[in-house]
Amino acid sequence: MSAAHTAGPYTVHVVQVASPLIAAMELSQLVHGTKGFSGVLPMVVAANGLCVAVTGCGPDGEKNARAFSAMPDLLAAASEAESLIPHLIDLDKSKVASKVLSQLRAALAKATGATS
Repeated sequence: MSAAHTAGPYTVHVVQVASPLIAAMELSQLVHGTKGFSGVLPMVVAANGLCVAVTGCGPDGEKNARAFSAMPDLLAAASEAESLIPHLIDLDKSKVASKVLSQLRAALAKATGATS
């Protein structure tokens, strides 16, 4: 399966702003600097109607928004898998399950801000 979104890894950048106007100006600068401007502004909107992410105006913006919007479901599935994988470790002679569990725990920690 090929990635339909912008390939990672991603990092979180937090910019302190003094007002909504400054925040809008920061976003404006990001849009202005977009390579391959697509003419659309994809956003991820929560059930309460609030925008939780703007994923860029480039050619992958909509694909990135779709990937981002799947995150709650992916986190839930990953958490469920985390509880099941330890049961496979004793059966797995190749040690793949241990490696997968370690990677899964690191990804969950990154997604939730917890320390792994």
